[in-house]
Amino acid sequence: MKNELITLFENEYLAKILGFCYQKVQNREDAEDLAANIALEVLKAIHRTEHIESFNAFVWSISNHIFFKWLRAKKNHGTTAYMTELFEASDNVEEEYLNREQENLLHREIAHLSEKYRQCIVLYYFESKSLGEISDILGKSTGTIKWWLHEARNSIKEGMNTMREYGERSYNPETLNLSCQGNPGKDSEPMNLAKRKSTQNILLAAYKEPLTIGELC
Repeated sequence: MKNELITLFENEYLAKILGFCYQKVQNREDAEDLAANIALEVLKAIHRTEHIESFNAFVWSISNHIFFKWLRAKKNHGTTAYMTELFEASDNVEEEYLNREQENLLHREIAHLSEKYRQCIVLYYFESKSLGEISDILGKSTGTIKWWLHEARNSIKEGMNTMREYGERSYNPETLNLSCQGNPGKDSEPMNLAKRKSTQNILLAAYKEPLTIGELC
């Protein structure tokens, strides 16, 4: 069983952990060192733990624990500016970080929802609309709206318990060079539409073949 978990970790989680570290740490060398420390700690924990109920939660818990240790070590040595506002704002850095992390995960999962589910979630939870108001806005029965909210909540819950893959563009974005022949149009379009790196990398990702919103996320 332990050998199976080690194989699963090596095949499914090493790349995700590296992506996680690139997201959290702005220095490539530090990110790679942190990823190596997390991987080592996970392997040690697999060997000493008799029963692991949820391997995904197990890996995430260790990843966050080692990340917190890394942050505190850097803070104590005064060698990093990463998340300094977090340290200054709260005595409990773990709680503050986890609250922010949960909020970021929630926003990520809402972005993965289909349009009808996303509209329901936004209208109901963010704009405080009633079921009747949402029914009128979307032109659907209240029963349908209830079902969509139920399905959306289940999808969000499932997604937040998943250690998703971090694509390389999330931490190492490419640059798209645009050229335009003739009159570029109103407000220099399309040049102005791709000024930001995130927009450029969406265009690059979907250049060869169309991708869904979920695939782009």
